[in-house]
Amino acid sequence: ITTLYESTSVSGRRKFLAGTKSKIAVLNERAGNWRILADGLGGPYSDTRNCGCPTDRFKVAQLGNVVIFTNNYDPVLYWVMDAGPDGCDGWSVDYIQDLVLLEITKAKVVASWKGFIFIANVEQEGERFSNRILWCDYNDPLSWFPGGNTLAFTQDLADGDRIVAMETIGQQLRIYTRKGAKETAIYDVMAVGGETTFNFQEIYRGPDGIQYENSIVNRGDVHNWLSESGLMELGPYDRTPLRVEWMHRSSAAIYDGIPGVWLGPLSPFAMAMESGAWTMAAGFEAVNKDACDHVIG
Repeated sequence: ITTLYESTSVSGRRKFLAGTKSKIAVLNERAGNWRILADGLGGPYSDTRNCGCPTDRFKVAQLGNVVIFTNNYDPVLYWVMDAGPDGCDGWSVDYIQDLVLLEITKAKVVASWKGFIFIANVEQEGERFSNRILWCDYNDPLSWFPGGNTLAFTQDLADGDRIVAMETIGQQLRIYTRKGAKETAIYDVMAVGGETTFNFQEIYRGPDGIQYENSIVNRGDVHNWLSESGLMELGPYDRTPLRVEWMHRSSAAIYDGIPGVWLGPLSPFAMAMESGAWTMAAGFEAVNKDACDHVIG
């Protein structure tokens, strides 16, 4: 399981969703089992992607009673809450037809904000646009064609930026990008109305944005994540990622590892506890920076 998501309907009913590389399922709390909403996703079987931890995993967002799924491999999917299986494949989900017609075949990131669904880092007409963002019409997550009376539209950020995360913070939407091996950037999105609808303002560019793409934790009014060199924090009015002292000091355990002698039976930790209470005796090495997408926040 690489994805967990709690969805809540307009009337307040809650559903618990889980995703693996190839499946999306919803928990039946009364029966205690899981109903498969879709399977056979994520591409063909391989030892590397199935037995290990897949780099890409389902990202989920919701608008009204419609839940949107994207995994950077299959076309964008949606599920109307409580919808049952339909068609020959027995799926309860379906592809968003407007995006199929726009030839959006893949999207890496999805978010919901102020009555809109945003998808980003997309493959369109066979070409990857890692800096591209699209959003649906207002309160209509299945309407994506721009023009006319719709508010659906597209925006490209700076050339070379790869969008890796979009998260709400307070009343804002924040976008995180990577560029090359070290450069990162952070954008604030503001609703401005009129024909423009949204304004995208770069607030930070440097080394301390998100390097470990799945490490971001959204605490409502604060974001935390792992950069190349530390555990970062950013509030709604901050313009530069911060190293909060107590977290920064403890994060050395991630970047440098912990020797077993520090955790063994004669360590100060064990001595301070009752006999037999300390069970974590083995040390561990520093994080493997070649597998940074496997870090989960």
